[in-house]
Amino acid sequence: MQSSNTFVTSLFRSADSTPSSKSKMRSGTGNSKERNSRNRRKDIAWAKSVNHGKPPGTRTFKNVYFRQKFRGLGGSIWTMKFNKSGTYFAVGGESPVVKVFKVMDSIIRSEQRSSVDDADEAKPFFEPNPVRVFEGHTKPVVDLDWSQANFLLTASMDTTVRLWHSARGECLRIFKHGDVVSSVVFHPCDNITFLTGCFNGKLQMWSMVQSSSVCAANAEDYISSAAISNDGQSAIVGTVNGRVKFYSMRNEVTREWKLNDTTQIDVRPERAFEVRIGSEDGVKRDLSKKVCAIVPSPSDKEILITTNDAHVRTYMKNDKSLTRLYKGHVAVNNSLRGTYSNDERFLMSPLGKVLSIWDKNEAGVILTKGRNRVEVVHAYEAITLEDERANSKEKLTGALFAPSSDHTDTGNYTIVTASSGGTITVLQRANLDNEVHRPNPEEGGLQRR
Repeated sequence: MQSSNTFVTSLFRSADSTPSSKSKMRSGTGNSKERNSRNRRKDIAWAKSVNHGKPPGTRTFKNVYFRQKFRGLGGSIWTMKFNKSGTYFAVGGESPVVKVFKVMDSIIRSEQRSSVDDADEAKPFFEPNPVRVFEGHTKPVVDLDWSQANFLLTASMDTTVRLWHSARGECLRIFKHGDVVSSVVFHPCDNITFLTGCFNGKLQMWSMVQSSSVCAANAEDYISSAAISNDGQSAIVGTVNGRVKFYSMRNEVTREWKLNDTTQIDVRPERAFEVRIGSEDGVKRDLSKKVCAIVPSPSDKEILITTNDAHVRTYMKNDKSLTRLYKGHVAVNNSLRGTYSNDERFLMSPLGKVLSIWDKNEAGVILTKGRNRVEVVHAYEAITLEDERANSKEKLTGALFAPSSDHTDTGNYTIVTASSGGTITVLQRANLDNEVHRPNPEEGGLQRR
């Protein structure tokens, strides 16, 4: 295998050379009357939204405005995640420092509102300064995860995983690995157990109270992503060569932790992306077909798999069958991942300065090959974060729907994005039945008239 540090760095930084999506946006200018609706306040900083393959007038995210924008990290943000209650938001990336931001208390109390007419809603989504700045890693942070009890795990290219807590300023424990740790995830049903995946192919389960792994397995390939099903029964591992492996997590007789390889599927991205990898002999080429991210659905019925081709895929959890291909997204960066909305209606993934959003209620084209039947969805909405005042070289490196406590569709979708320049942007879908006050994202919030 090549040098893991060099390989993983090239995969992350390749996003900065992602082709601009501007040429793709020109063909779909949308309906000018719809964009300039008389219900829109002209003093609002609205994001640009375009339909691709959807009937006119069917855009869900046509009225999205910039709520907040600030520098979250010094350097590219590669990983970010809300805690389980949606009160804290952690970011890590090119800088070895991890920062934790707090969601405004007023936002938590009034999350069901869909306008910013109230004084509480006129405040920024996040408090302007981080509540915690965790220092200790010596190299970039590539993944992180929260437990139910607000413990935070951070995985780094320095071959360690560190344990923190939102109420403490110091590192609580260090878990040493034999290679770059590409993935870390808490067990959803056991607050002291977590899973890690390394670029040397080693998959390990750990206990927070121990400094050694509880059990391990060899994926026999570079591990690029890992997840655990919401019921806690299966570990799911993605590799740089397009394979997804499923592992049972307990011995059926003793119920002790044990990773057993049960199933494997070959995702087979339709086109491979060339990644330039440094080595002792110079620079050589690798046609990467990696699995960028694996996300179990909130209902735990299906699995969302993002790869570095033009597709986002969903597989049924029970029989591992491919059910849908969502076209329009391209990723060449391990931190780019598809994600679900809280109500599971929408899928979202970034490209360049554009967010691709698919509606799961949209009908697709049924393709049949042999006994296999798959639905291909071409229609999606594209939200562009282009800003003439911003650094034109910044690309999106991640996007999440902000969590909702009841996981229902209130229509008040909040989207948080991160960029290669360390910028965090909050987008809000507006309800134009209520007045929206003037946002001033550069100052971190909204202004009253």
